[in-house]
Amino acid sequence: MRKRLFLILLFVVALAEVLILLQQRNRINRLRQRSETRADQSHPRKLPEKSSPPQKPPSLELLRLRNEVTMLRQEVNKLPQRLPLTATGLADEWAEVHSETKASDEPDFVVMNKLQAVGNATPRQAYQTFQYAMRNQQQEPLTPAKMKELWAVPDDFDDPNARYSISMGQGMGGEIGYRVVKEEFLLTKEVKLTLDFENSDGSSFRQQRLLVQRNGKWRVKPESVSRQR
Repeated sequence: MRKRLFLILLFVVALAEVLILLQQRNRINRLRQRSETRADQSHPRKLPEKSSPPQKPPSLELLRLRNEVTMLRQEVNKLPQRLPLTATGLADEWAEVHSETKASDEPDFVVMNKLQAVGNATPRQAYQTFQYAMRNQQQEPLTPAKMKELWAVPDDFDDPNARYSISMGQGMGGEIGYRVVKEEFLLTKEVKLTLDFENSDGSSFRQQRLLVQRNGKWRVKPESVSRQR
């Protein structure tokens, strides 16, 4: 009797130890899974990189545009650099622009309806003649020969077989007049005129024009001149 009871107790103890071992194993497996999950989250797997498709060679149009940009940059680099204004110069320009005095109040203000063709012996005269011709085309049409006297264009501009197009760069509107604020020599035969224009409502705006001298006469320099083929 005692021997049977002992065997039963021994079986119960052994079963309890087996259950404890199974529980520990399950706990160890869960801890291992958690650690692997955390490791995967902290070090995400890198996806295989997609191979980029082969690049197509640039088109002829793109090559042409790149060439034009390079040529324009070279032209810009050739332009004379303007010296920086001193503090006094900046103050003078600020006072001049923000002055209450209108351009039409100055004695050298040129009224548009009183323009005259005064020749082109000086930059100021050439610019007034230019304004007169451009604003009176209905009465005096612009011929290629006359355009050649106003604009700095190639010598064969008035050739019937040569076809040129001019870009003015700045338009003309209903201004009542203008005043030459500054005349600045950039080169021996190139002048920059700073002009204040006044509108009929009293408002004003500022523009700059380049004039060049050829054969003893001053002419307005266009934004660009291109020959049509």
